[in-house]
Amino acid sequence: MLITTAAMVTGCSYGLTQKGIDNSPESRTVTVKGSARQVYQSLAQEMQGPGCPPIHSSKLYGNGDGFVVYFGENFIGHSYIWDGAYGKQDGDTVKVTIRDQSYTPQTDFVDEIAAFLKTGSCQ
Repeated sequence: MLITTAAMVTGCSYGLTQKGIDNSPESRTVTVKGSARQVYQSLAQEMQGPGCPPIHSSKLYGNGDGFVVYFGENFIGHSYIWDGAYGKQDGDTVKVTIRDQSYTPQTDFVDEIAAFLKTGSCQ
């Protein structure tokens, strides 16, 4: 029990943290023109550079109409996920819901992800 509690408090368990972020309340929603595949590629592959949060992992769903990109880091055998961007195709736009699930709020990252979706660069 002590080990499980420690993992939950420190956030060093990928499964617990990922499940937590998937169920966390949304922080912001951004609507972007284009396809889910295009927005996913932009977030997962092009979102780099000053002010951009590090990408932890990402997945484009099999039929290409949705995706998730997790932001966080891996180090010394631990995996931390701070935020998630969930995209879903909606006609000719993609609705991207950004969720903050860090133990200390990472609202800066939420703002940077939203800024990237709107402008193509992080703040």
